[in-house]
Amino acid sequence: MKPVYKLSHILHGVSHTALMSDPEVSGLALDSRRVTPGTVFLAVAGGQVHGLQFVDSAIQNGAQVVLVDERDFVPDSHFPLVGVRGLQQNLSKIAGAFYSHPSVTLKVMGVTGTNGKSTIVSLAAQLEQLLGRSSATIGTLGYGLIDEQVIETGMTTPDAISCQAMLADLKAKKAEFVAMEVSSHGIDQHRVAAVQYDVSVLTNITRDHLDYHGSFEAYAATKASFVDHQNCKVAVINIDDPECEIIADTLRRKGKYVITYGQHHRKADVKASNIQYSLNGFTCDVSSPWGQGVISSTLVGAFNVNNVLAAISVSCALEADFQRVCQACAALNAVAGRMQKVAIPANNDLGNMAPTEAATLPSVFVDYAHTPDALDNALQALVPHVQNALWVVFGCGGDRDKGKRPLMGAVAEKFAQHIVITSDNPRTENADSILEDIEQGIVGSKKNVTSIVDRKQAIEYAVAACDENDCVLIAGKGHENYQIIGQTKIAFDDCLIAGECLQERMKTANENDLEKSRGKSC
Repeated sequence: MKPVYKLSHILHGVSHTALMSDPEVSGLALDSRRVTPGTVFLAVAGGQVHGLQFVDSAIQNGAQVVLVDERDFVPDSHFPLVGVRGLQQNLSKIAGAFYSHPSVTLKVMGVTGTNGKSTIVSLAAQLEQLLGRSSATIGTLGYGLIDEQVIETGMTTPDAISCQAMLADLKAKKAEFVAMEVSSHGIDQHRVAAVQYDVSVLTNITRDHLDYHGSFEAYAATKASFVDHQNCKVAVINIDDPECEIIADTLRRKGKYVITYGQHHRKADVKASNIQYSLNGFTCDVSSPWGQGVISSTLVGAFNVNNVLAAISVSCALEADFQRVCQACAALNAVAGRMQKVAIPANNDLGNMAPTEAATLPSVFVDYAHTPDALDNALQALVPHVQNALWVVFGCGGDRDKGKRPLMGAVAEKFAQHIVITSDNPRTENADSILEDIEQGIVGSKKNVTSIVDRKQAIEYAVAACDENDCVLIAGKGHENYQIIGQTKIAFDDCLIAGECLQERMKTANENDLEKSRGKSC
């Protein structure tokens, strides 16, 4: 049942023009097409258009009231129009009032940073569930209880109204803990301004979204503002990252409760040591303000050590028992598209042939790494595990920050012995030009550099051409099951395609083995 409140209730504490009347309202909408009778239409500026252009449409669809920014307010004697001071900034507060401020009674964690958000959200929710709290997530992969099918939203951090609506929905479904991804866009656009966070996490700050923020300094300041916000009670910060270390020191001087984590910094509150890696995961010792422990995880890579440390810090900040938390880490599962090892499809088409030993197949991983730092971390994570050569298949998105393209080429050259440059989401840019931009960062020999615009063909080439003791990283798209070419979104899944390539490789190997055995018998 939808909530119904007086207009004065949802505007409580928000500066606004005098109300002509105080009607009951049954919904909030930023899109005039979603307006139904009884709805409040909020006419805010979007990235492309302004809501003011659709006021007439909203009224025709039955809007009860229209809220505009105070600067745009012109009195209308025929329709209840209300001017709100700083409408964009107060959307979250207005939506929070309409949905009875669900974050106040939930345990909520928000994580921001350039990389690791989806993984830490998943790990934190999994940990809390293992420790006995019904848990849910909101983020890139969708929203929902962690033991149910998530609902896709198409955004890392949904709009201010949707955020509060999702929190209310999860509360109604008996969630006790919610882990949220908070993007720099979401922070800058005040989408979570009125959400009460018990714990905020800052993973790292490296180059990303400069097409939106304009400069690295502005981007970093936006991230810092989240953990510094008065609505965030505890800040959990990766002190291994130089930018984050500065922010942690600043917050502590302000009297904020800060928990730092890391592998390398001697002052980390939650620190991993004696780390042992394998393609099956890692083990390490952990020191913390709550005691000493040992953890074992099936996650792969050095960056996942930090991700697990962040999740441990969140649970302990919420007063979980440290030893129980360490033990629960063994049950944590990898996140789709985050250093995900590709498996041959369950319905493999191998006929009656016995599968060739797994050792004849290369290790293939899919990861969402789409920034220079993320690609650096992903490749570094695999280096200790590679028996022979490391391959990387990656591209860069079109209509986005062009400056990172050569940087990603340089990172690939630094760690990989074979580089396959391909398309990511070229959008409206010329795909060949994007590949050329990436190649500019590769300064050495191009002997082992291959450019293939078609991503499917690029993956097929890498999986077919690599040695059985090689390792292949397919980076950039991770969990995404689409590719954007021009303005068209087409079905595309790196994991699915790579799995089919492995299946074909195994089938070919089996056929060759069978042919050899027949030759011997003759």
